[in-house]
Amino acid sequence: CAGGRIQTTPVVINVGSNALTVTGYMTVAGELHYKAEFPVTEKLIGKKNFAKHQNLKLTLPIEGTVQNPQPMSQAVTAAIEKLAVDVGTDVLIEEGTKAGAKLLDDLFNPKKKDKKKK
Repeated sequence: CAGGRIQTTPVVINVGSNALTVTGYMTVAGELHYKAEFPVTEKLIGKKNFAKHQNLKLTLPIEGTVQNPQPMSQAVTAAIEKLAVDVGTDVLIEEGTKAGAKLLDDLFNPKKKDKKKK
């Protein structure tokens, strides 16, 4: 106990094949200041996206008191929204590149398209 804080070593809780890591401290007055960190899973973002984003983690702040712990759901929502933007941006870039290449090919190689119709 230093400075009115009781610091814990990281606690790792295995949930299936994933590890949830809890770090932080509690004050002598019973206030909680913890963070639970868990990995982004393939199930959450899909197999294709997971290959590129498998090292991402989501963090859930846990505050409040010992009698009334409060997971900070707004922070989780914000982290999930950021993840969706990050993963979605990659998907948009990939799909946009494919669509752009097809459009250019159709535009500059119209004979190729006409041959397919015959």
